[in-house]
Amino acid sequence: MDQQLIGARIRQARQHARLTQQALADAVGISQSYIQRFETAEREPSLGQLSSIAEAVNVPLHELLGPNLREPPPVLDIADCHSPSGLLKQCAAPAGLRDLANSTALHTALEVQPEDWQALAAIAAAWPRAALITRDGWAAILLTLRGMSMPNT
Repeated sequence: MDQQLIGARIRQARQHARLTQQALADAVGISQSYIQRFETAEREPSLGQLSSIAEAVNVPLHELLGPNLREPPPVLDIADCHSPSGLLKQCAAPAGLRDLANSTALHTALEVQPEDWQALAAIAAAWPRAALITRDGWAAILLTLRGMSMPNT
């Protein structure tokens, strides 16, 4: 992930929400110095921390992770990834995410919504290690974003 870009987006979202670094830190449950380090790209937030920050500033996670509109579009077209079939059309989607999209039983059990597919696609587009994540790993990421535990499938 481009830490400078994510840090700038965290700062912009925090300011738009009219929160101080301390208020955001309190809402997320971390110290103010962590927020400062995230914003200045001195420290990389975990996916869980990014999810909590997005919730606290009331923006979708993919807005913190999504492509920079001033850059050429990513290979993975997030706009088309609002359904399993849309995601499967994207040959650039990582194998584990494609496996989740192919697993009707699992994504039905998880009740995956269009915005979930887009959030997962945004993570896949922004995260260099996305290709290493398995189907169950993508399901766990989704549940982490929702604050839930994995169902038995």
